[in-house]
Amino acid sequence: TGVKRRLAEQGVRVILEKSGAEVVLEASYDRNYGARPVERYLEQTVVTALSKMIISGELTGGYTVHIEANSSIGEGKEMDDYYFPPEKKARTLSYRIEKTPESLSDYDADGEGVVNKMETG
Repeated sequence: TGVKRRLAEQGVRVILEKSGAEVVLEASYDRNYGARPVERYLEQTVVTALSKMIISGELTGGYTVHIEANSSIGEGKEMDDYYFPPEKKARTLSYRIEKTPESLSDYDADGEGVVNKMETG
C-alpha cells in the first residue's frame, strides 16, 4: 500500500500479524460494500496510530511495528468458568515496536529488543 511504501522510505517496517488482520476484518468487513469499510477502518485506526507514533518520536527509522490483536480480556476482569461478558466486545489492536534486525539471522525469536507496546481501544 502507499502507507507501507512511505513508511519503508523512512526506514520503518510494518507487519500486520494474522491476529491483527482478524481484528480488522471483524471490525470492518461488510460483504455489501466490499473493501471500502476495511480501507476506512485501516485509515481511521492503523494509519492514525502509526502517524501519532511517528509525530511523537516513538517510532523512527530502523524499527518494525507488529500490528496484533490486543491480548487482554477486558477491563481488569479475568476469565473464569463463571464470567461471561454481557455482550461481545470488539477486540482492539496493539502495536509492538522492536528494532528491525539487520538480517533474518539476527532476529531474536524470544522477543529481545522489544522497546514498546501501545494498545488502542
